Amino acid sequence: LGHSYTDKDSKQEASKATCTEPARNYVQCDRCDAVSADKTVAVGDKLGHNYADASYEWQYDATNKVWICTAKHVCSNDNSHVETAAAEVTGAVKTDATCTAKGWTTYTATFVVGWAKTQTQDVEDIAALGHAYGETTYEWSNGNGNCTAKHVCANDNSHVETAEATVTNTVVT
Repeated sequence: LGHSYTDKDSKQEASKATCTEPARNYVQCDRCDAVSADKTVAVGDKLGHNYADASYEWQYDATNKVWICTAKHVCSNDNSHVETAAAEVTGAVKTDATCTAKGWTTYTATFVVGWAKTQTQDVEDIAALGHAYGETTYEWSNGNGNCTAKHVCANDNSHVETAEATVTNTVVT
């Protein structure tokens, strides 16, 4: 008569369950105990994905002068199952630059996928302003021949540079 294979489970494993497929066992002949070498039947449920918490990578794109943030999570059932998501990154000044110190920007990465959380990073990327000294003014003191030269920074009027000069004169005949 020959073998007749339908869906009778032989209990001999052909493949383990994966994230996307249930386990499969070889089928047994309906008439005898022979086990098929190639016919299988699904048993149980697929595992489904079990993603770990996301990791995040920030990169600066010097060509386009923008920050990029990418989220990634890996399935613990199969590390070849990886999902990634790119964020929309915006920046806002956290600390203004001064004449002598760089300023800071807070960059915020927002994701549209539910598994990735909003990320922020602070970067010292605003160039220091440098001093912008205005015109020099001169103050003469009464009768003693001293002069004070002074100029004030337009970016911060507490930045003042002064120079004192003692002026002498002689009469040439």
